Amino acid sequence: MAKEKILVVCQHFWPEEFRINDICSSLVEMGHKVDVICGIPNYPFGKYFEGYSLLKKRKENFYGVNVHRSFVIPRGSGNPIHVLLNYVSFPFFSLYHVWKLRKDYDKVLVYQLTPVFMAIPAIFAKKILNKTIFIYIQDLWPESLYSVFNFKSKLYKKVFNKISDYIYKQFDFYFTTSKGIKEKIEKTYGIDNSNVLYLPNWAEKIYEEKRENRVLKQKYQNTFNIIFAGNIGPAQSFETIINAAKICLDQGYTHIKWIIVGDGMTRKWAEDKVAELGIQEVIIFLGRKPLTSMPEYYDVADALLVSLVKSDLFGITIPSKIQSYLASGKPIIASLDGEGANIIRESESGYVCESENASLLADNAIQMSALSSERLKLMGNNARDYYLENFEKNKLLAHLTNFLHKEPRRIQKIPINRNEKGSIEENF
Repeated sequence: MAKEKILVVCQHFWPEEFRINDICSSLVEMGHKVDVICGIPNYPFGKYFEGYSLLKKRKENFYGVNVHRSFVIPRGSGNPIHVLLNYVSFPFFSLYHVWKLRKDYDKVLVYQLTPVFMAIPAIFAKKILNKTIFIYIQDLWPESLYSVFNFKSKLYKKVFNKISDYIYKQFDFYFTTSKGIKEKIEKTYGIDNSNVLYLPNWAEKIYEEKRENRVLKQKYQNTFNIIFAGNIGPAQSFETIINAAKICLDQGYTHIKWIIVGDGMTRKWAEDKVAELGIQEVIIFLGRKPLTSMPEYYDVADALLVSLVKSDLFGITIPSKIQSYLASGKPIIASLDGEGANIIRESESGYVCESENASLLADNAIQMSALSSERLKLMGNNARDYYLENFEKNKLLAHLTNFLHKEPRRIQKIPINRNEKGSIEENF
């Protein structure tokens, strides 16, 4: 692929920890020139990171990536009004940066997390620069929104449906993190399958490292440690995890520890629930830890935990932590459905039960804790081998850069109807 000038739009960027950081630095290593428009970092704590403000560090360089930070209203403590203001402030104020940076870019790429509104500046760039725009969909909207929040208002749903459909239809090419979402995008918007690329996430290189922390090793040496790493939110079904831990404890399996490394909007509720049930001895919340320290926590894990609530969307989603877990070479215990579950079964890297089934999750935890060290090591090796075969970074980067070189063709759109729940109804 010829060396190109690429404008990347994403509300979240370094020092916030998302894979777009790795994508951009890797593109620079390959010889491309990359500019990023992002917000002032405030996720997940809800306030500007130390050293950042309206006047400080609005322009930075990250491993050769030119970073331009737009004003954004911080998320705050999770109040819906603050979150909404955060969602709309980034696209609004980023329009100025798009206008200011109106260079002769070859391509514009959106790394789309929640909310989908963050893609609006790229659409503006398409209008004023007449360039090809790509979107890498990490959170499919509005389905991601509905899977976490139970909107009862038909008006709200209608608004979010209209906005999401409009935004997605403006793009020339699409990257999706799962095959199920690829099919949904093609079907929903009448997109030719050659214009949608299945590009699963890879794990940052650090997850492949083996690093020991003697203090952690000593603290957790005589227990079976199930570690959950990542966001603690409504989608992660912590009620299932807590109930499974209680079942294990009630049955006398006090050596099974559920260690939670992360933070999020559900953390306080989860900690309060654990205290209410009196099971603090088996569920331990360690809070958010820097990415650089994660190999030390994975080192003491006997198994790594992933869970999701039951929803149609999550049935076609691959949680990004699965790649991190596979790369680390540790067994996986999972409570989820669909593509993510199929990967664990196919790789023979762990035990899987359906979403929101605390009883089966507890059974799997008990069974896994009884396995020999040789059997656990085999599962971990299977995980690592599967990762290298299917999610290795350089292979996926080659697919990404080759796809970025495509030129748009005329796309035939089809009408979109959604039922009251927001799901697609086909028009044939």
